[in-house]
Amino acid sequence: MRGRSVARAGLTPDRVRDAAIELVRSVGFEELSLGTLARELGVRVPSLYNHVDNLDTLRAAVSASATNTLDEALAPAQTLEEIAHAYLAFARAEPGLYRASLRAPSVDNIAHEAAALRVLERIESALAEFPLSVDARIDAIRGLRALLHGFVELTLAGAFEMERPVEASFDGMLQNFRLGLERAKPIT
Repeated sequence: MRGRSVARAGLTPDRVRDAAIELVRSVGFEELSLGTLARELGVRVPSLYNHVDNLDTLRAAVSASATNTLDEALAPAQTLEEIAHAYLAFARAEPGLYRASLRAPSVDNIAHEAAALRVLERIESALAEFPLSVDARIDAIRGLRALLHGFVELTLAGAFEMERPVEASFDGMLQNFRLGLERAKPIT
């Protein structure tokens, strides 16, 4: 993908987005810039403006794609534990895309909003076995997402270098979360 061959072949908005996704996979979402992408494609930055409005719209397109990829990774999971393990596996396999998936969708990005909604629906579906009120279900969704995100970020940062295997701690954390939901007051 590097160099003049891509530039000679011609750029399109989809090719620019796809190159940005590959760049995010290799250097991370935080490092995505028009300058870095232009160098990767073998063009100058002004050439990119023929295909993207600006860095923010490019980041939004990458985030939409990343959220869709997360949704696909979660699709086979049904239970709380399966969702959690699929989430962790996705973040470990695709740390750049994982971080890109965290960006909140803008109201005008329908594809990103739809993918984000599917992810939330998958999490909510995994929590359906617990008889929670609407408010308690929202709290559980937020709590699970926060728990998973914190665990993922600390795992990716190498912060869990202890004797106990990380997977055992992850399973123990999920077991405690499950126990908390099982002990929650049922819907009345």
